[in-house]
Amino acid sequence: MRITKKINNNVALGLDPKGKEVVIFGKGIGFHEIPYELKDLSLISKTFYDIDSSYLELLSEIPEDIFNISSKIVDYAKSKVGCELNPSLAFMLADHINFAVIRLKKSIDITNPLTNDIKYLYKAEMEIGYKALDIIEEDLQIRFPRSEAASIALHIINAEGMQNDMNNTIKVTKVLKEITKIVEECFDFKIDQDSIDYSRFVIHLKYFVQRMREPKGKVSDSTKLLLKSLKAQCPDTYKCFKKIDCYFKNTLKWNYNEEDQLYLMVHINRLLNN
Repeated sequence: MRITKKINNNVALGLDPKGKEVVIFGKGIGFHEIPYELKDLSLISKTFYDIDSSYLELLSEIPEDIFNISSKIVDYAKSKVGCELNPSLAFMLADHINFAVIRLKKSIDITNPLTNDIKYLYKAEMEIGYKALDIIEEDLQIRFPRSEAASIALHIINAEGMQNDMNNTIKVTKVLKEITKIVEECFDFKIDQDSIDYSRFVIHLKYFVQRMREPKGKVSDSTKLLLKSLKAQCPDTYKCFKKIDCYFKNTLKWNYNEEDQLYLMVHINRLLNN
């Protein structure tokens, strides 16, 4: 492993045997004259590939123990989510935790207004957030309020599917909340947000929102026939969809095709009939 740039005494940039750049953590690896060949690989405690260069400056600003905590949380998150996470998550999360510690010590309110929404819409990520609070407390002897779990969950959500836009993640959360509200009002009932049926519905809603960002292809004749049949068989579901349609077009300025419409109507109908 060739060390090419010192970040601090325990963090450096390097090149692996294949010539790929890597961020390396290890006691004393940045202490030597740079560049040099690190022969004792047992000194390396952590490595990070494909890190956005804009996050490298954080390495000299954030305490190493915060990075260690962030790495533990990311390792736990990887064991719980069923998708790839953004390689820069450990750095983004370390930055967030460091700032949260500073705010807490200064008695600055760190309440997240989206806590309840995230709790119901992203249950797996919220559980990771709660576990993260335990990890932070164990290592720093600092206990964050439970609402901080939602902020950590947002970072996990943002990192899923290799996203790198927190504003978009928050927007998706608000869209899911609004669709749920419309469905409840249309059918005059309160959805049990702790139920497995609602969890499945949210998964499909998240996928539907992702579809809105994808290019639209040609809609097949069979899809058009299915949509026509569903409208005839489930007029109340279609009436509900029309209200969602107004929200999409008037508030979000979204355009979609018959395939998207069929997808959402099917899953609204499944929620009502389960």
